[in-house]
Amino acid sequence: MHPHKTLAKAANVRYPTAARLAEYIGPLIKDRGEHCDGLKMTPEVVYRWCGEHARYILSWCRRNKHETIAERVISLSQDRFPRRGRGR
Repeated sequence: MHPHKTLAKAANVRYPTAARLAEYIGPLIKDRGEHCDGLKMTPEVVYRWCGEHARYILSWCRRNKHETIAERVISLSQDRFPRRGRGR
């Protein structure tokens, strides 16, 4: 499945919104000085940045009354990567 389709489904947004992810998040990444001005801002850059900052993003969601987003992401990751008990 194309990454934008996956994002659209997981975030419950339309495909065009998911496809413009770099337009929405790119300026934030550049303003934080975490991407060189001479390089193109691509969806792959944004996905990587989001992965590197996932803890902060989820914390922000919880603090700003977007708990359902955080809960949805955590439940999806637990389904895909269940925790193992100690000693395994």
